Amino acid sequence: MSVTMTTTNANTAIANNQNYITELRHRIWQIAENHLSKVKTEVFANYVSCLFFYRFISENLTFYLNKSERRFDPNFDYTEMPNEDVGMLRVIILKVKGFFIPPSYLFGNILKKIKNNPYFLPDDLSYGAYYITVGYYTCEEIDSKDDVTDVSVLIEFIFDKLYSNTYSTLTLRDQWSELFKPVNQNFLELGDPFELAEWESMPLPKLINTIKRKNEKLIEIMDAVSEIPLDDLIKETSGYDIKEILEIQEEIIEKWASK
Repeated sequence: MSVTMTTTNANTAIANNQNYITELRHRIWQIAENHLSKVKTEVFANYVSCLFFYRFISENLTFYLNKSERRFDPNFDYTEMPNEDVGMLRVIILKVKGFFIPPSYLFGNILKKIKNNPYFLPDDLSYGAYYITVGYYTCEEIDSKDDVTDVSVLIEFIFDKLYSNTYSTLTLRDQWSELFKPVNQNFLELGDPFELAEWESMPLPKLINTIKRKNEKLIEIMDAVSEIPLDDLIKETSGYDIKEILEIQEEIIEKWASK
């Protein structure tokens, strides 16, 4: 695998997709209208931008790998590949693309899992590292059918994993962190605002319902982001590395923020 990349590529992709960016901006503000009573416009745009970026890099990597591997195996589908089978492919992709996402952490796969299972936990989650469910935080024995995963903390865990799988300069890693800032704040404004300290005094049923309400809004946004047409942009940018992808993402954010 060998791909030559230049800054011109990113500029060309933006120039060739002005209609797409206009459509993207329209869809973003359509989604915003459903949330503006609770969430400020600029805050909401930040939520959408990082979730859009998550989907963008997921599908960019998937398209690149499927196109490459289907020369040898027409049935290859990266989205269905077990994480443990990736092997040396991770090393190659990190060198070529500058980032890597395990198949189970791809945007579409995560969205599917959290919609089908309110109590979803990653296989490689370290206990106590993230307060990812009510049971994890309270240390109470809660039946899994009654417990609930905090989707915002799950996404924080995933983005931290992706950050650790980014092979790039310090400047690019800073750009990456900036895009994911709403995740580090756990999308608090989508739910009833509360500090972690309040969890200790909050009755368990209320705490579970609070997280469920935030989850519903976050999944609704992810669903809307998943419906934004991306095929043409993904095809055009499939060979891009993390530097060029970040340039495109920042250009897109600038376009919709200016309107």
